[in-house]
Amino acid sequence: MKAEERKENETNALRSWVFHLKESMQGRSLYIVVGVLVLGIAGVLIFRFWQSSRIAAASARVMELNAANTDKQLDEIINSENHKGKPTAAWAKLQKARLALFADGISKLGSLKPEDRGTAVAKVEEGRQLYLEVANEFGEWPALQQEVWTSCAKAEEVLLGTPKAENAAEYRGSFEKMLEYLRKAAAINPENDASKEYAAKADRMSKKREEIEGVYRRLSEFGK
Repeated sequence: MKAEERKENETNALRSWVFHLKESMQGRSLYIVVGVLVLGIAGVLIFRFWQSSRIAAASARVMELNAANTDKQLDEIINSENHKGKPTAAWAKLQKARLALFADGISKLGSLKPEDRGTAVAKVEEGRQLYLEVANEFGEWPALQQEVWTSCAKAEEVLLGTPKAENAAEYRGSFEKMLEYLRKAAAINPENDASKEYAAKADRMSKKREEIEGVYRRLSEFGK
């Protein structure tokens, strides 16, 4: 009997609490509570929309980058406001550097036509400059950082025997810069085997400077 009375008292207390809550939420208080709930729900929906929009925009930028395989397409990404400040702009510049230095530059330095060789030299210089512009963009990817510095070193090397257009007594490639870039590559994860090889290569080449520069200058003379 006491248990039934206790249960009835608890039920009455709950009814009384609900009644008082209903009374307290009349008028202005009710509007405030409802308004807070609506704002909370709206905030959640807006956040989810913003988050999904960011993901969709990032995916679209990556797809555009993956489809770009010409200088024009890469330039559009590099100069686009949509990609400005985003990783895709740096990746586009990296890809353009690769095309300029290797595909359109080094691979064509042995062309038979002087004008083609001149274009190839210009491409090597362009690739070197593009690599230098993204040198600080890939701190999270040591392998890409090493690619940047070793590629710059290669550009300096192949231009060791190519005179500057404005002064034939000076050369477009610098032996000191080549060694500097190799050592920068070696300084990234220095205990790595590849890094050790870059350091060893810089040491070997520094001991054979006169011989190496002579080879490239003879090659340059031969191509005239």
